[in-house]
Amino acid sequence: MTLEGRGVLVVGAASARGRAVALLAAARGATVVSADEADPGREDDVERAFAASVARLPRLDVVVHAATDPAPRRVVETSLAEWDRAVARALRAAFLVSRLALEEFLAQGQGGRLVHVAPVVRPGAPGQALAAASLHALLALMRSTAKEYGPRRVACNAVVPVVDDEGERRPAPPTGDPVAEAVLFLASAEASYVNGEALRAQCRAT
Repeated sequence: MTLEGRGVLVVGAASARGRAVALLAAARGATVVSADEADPGREDDVERAFAASVARLPRLDVVVHAATDPAPRRVVETSLAEWDRAVARALRAAFLVSRLALEEFLAQGQGGRLVHVAPVVRPGAPGQALAAASLHALLALMRSTAKEYGPRRVACNAVVPVVDDEGERRPAPPTGDPVAEAVLFLASAEASYVNGEALRAQCRAT
């Protein structure tokens, strides 16, 4: 899979997963701009950060949004403020990035690819209410976006990093980074037929 000549913006590149995506995309020939997540509570900050990043690219072909993992919390131990922060970091940021990416893709008139990297899933682990709620809300947003904008040549998909806390590991791709490989597949021409899908990718616990 090659991204030769494509302009790629990675939002949330300060995270390990976002950084891995940015490095692999550059190695595959893309022109990559990395941006940390702006405060999703301030719409104007997100818009300024996005515009400044896009201005550094000759053209925007791919936007990758790497969501922030909420801290594990049992429901009775979760305050409303913690819940609101988790929703803002996962869903509000995803919404703002999606809207800005769509506006840019539609203005260019050549479509584009939007890929969300969801919060990490830890099946069977305690304290997963925030992560599970963030994940499923993000996937609902992704699928709605895919359905609405697919006819306008904009594909929207997601990669769901999965940690098996019981120690089971699936074979890793040659690069050793399943999440980044899955993201780049969805960003590539080889995945031109994929829209509205969530790919599971095994990852290590952090």
